[in-house]
Amino acid sequence: MTSREARSGPAGVVLCGGSSTRMGRDKATMSTPNGPLAGVAARALQDAGCDPVVLVGGDGGALRSRLGRRWIADSEPGAGPLGGIASAADHLAGRALIVSACDLPDLRGSDVSPMRDAVRSSDAEVAVYDRDGRPQWSVLALGPAAATAMAAAFAAGERALHRAVATVAAAGLVVVHLDPPRPEGIGDVDRVEDLPDGWPAMPPESNPALDRIPDPAPGQASG
Repeated sequence: MTSREARSGPAGVVLCGGSSTRMGRDKATMSTPNGPLAGVAARALQDAGCDPVVLVGGDGGALRSRLGRRWIADSEPGAGPLGGIASAADHLAGRALIVSACDLPDLRGSDVSPMRDAVRSSDAEVAVYDRDGRPQWSVLALGPAAATAMAAAFAAGERALHRAVATVAAAGLVVVHLDPPRPEGIGDVDRVEDLPDGWPAMPPESNPALDRIPDPAPGQASG
């Protein structure tokens, strides 16, 4: 068995700290036909074998109440995706991380599996999907060394995710670019008009039936 094969499975990280300005309300906790929007990403990561799956940033009380998952506070709220990754890496030291934005309404476990496999069974420390020749940062996979390096870049003052990945590559860690199995699976939503047809365009409190749909997370305590 190689050292890669001996690695523990990845942890899943759902980034929930964005301001959701264009949506006009918190995207992470907004109601969908499948429960809170962040729960779609959380379930996809869980289906891809991530354990635990944690939520990072945003309204911790609302997220823990709505989704029933472990929550990690952003060490520097408002610092963007790299700040959320750094916060997760600090709490999940030594783990590979599969990181997802909270606003991917069609993300599935099968969308995540290729990048999970890339960092688990090859020399890759970062796996990112490309679409139309451009990296898509809505989902990415980080090996343990890359997660540590990203946290170090953040601590050194870096705030841009793409530049942190470039720093990782410059340090000699392997970054691979993959084709997404389903491009629509990694598409995010920024505005109400981006929501899929049939989704409720209303704040959570106006649709209590959907609010009560829990996101299952057996054995994962809030913390």
